[in-house]
Amino acid sequence: MPLQKGIFYSLFFHKRKSFEHEREVRALVVKAPVGENMLDFGRETMIDGLQIKVDVEKLIEKIYIAPSSPGWFADVVRSLIRKYGYQFEVVQSQLDSQPLF
Repeated sequence: MPLQKGIFYSLFFHKRKSFEHEREVRALVVKAPVGENMLDFGRETMIDGLQIKVDVEKLIEKIYIAPSSPGWFADVVRSLIRKYGYQFEVVQSQLDSQPLF
């Protein structure tokens, strides 16, 4: 599906072809800013966001970091993962390397 010009949420549902193997799930929740008999886009509708319970360990297999990220960045990511009680594998992306055909 091509990007639809002028539809702001169209960008949330498109990604590069090179990532199609991820088979990710994306969701966008919009609460229309209804005013008196019309939409009021100057009105905030979700000040504190929307809390949705999920099992993060079922959603994440690995965490990929940018190919150009320095080594210390991977260490910081691993540290944060442990801090919050998870054990996800951290992998440096190889997207910048020579492709295999």
